[in-house]
Amino acid sequence: MNILAFRGSSLISRLIRWQTRSPYSHVAIELDNGVIFEAWHRGGVIKHDARRSLLDVHEHGTQVDVFRVDMLEGFVPATEQWLDRRVGSRYDFRSVLRFVTRRPAVENNRWFCSELVSEALSHVGMFLQHAPSHDLSPRDIVMSPKLELVDTITLCPTLLRCS
Repeated sequence: MNILAFRGSSLISRLIRWQTRSPYSHVAIELDNGVIFEAWHRGGVIKHDARRSLLDVHEHGTQVDVFRVDMLEGFVPATEQWLDRRVGSRYDFRSVLRFVTRRPAVENNRWFCSELVSEALSHVGMFLQHAPSHDLSPRDIVMSPKLELVDTITLCPTLLRCS
């Protein structure tokens, strides 16, 4: 299983990177079968069948670091089932604003990207950080000692380095 960490360049991505003091603006989960889950501000929790379909929501030329997370046998199907049940859930704009206001989180069955990734893994006992999922930014996710950087890709039609 992989965690995809996006270095977005849109205005929203730059604001997220500035606020969280991170090179990353977004994270998603990629299963070994190529299926990708992410919480996106346009559409909420969505599911992609392949990396190429990331271009439907992310900008051409976005750089993505790929981090490997090793899961115990049987944990990946349970994670996928948990994520499948959240597809279509709304994006958690209120909790994203909480990063600015520092107000307490409220459970609302809505998700932002790093919250979804953390909660999906903690559901099967894989805790990336010792903090509640709603307190984690993309930077916090990739700083987990349980992740290993294995690749960097650039989103373009061929998924090779774009010029």
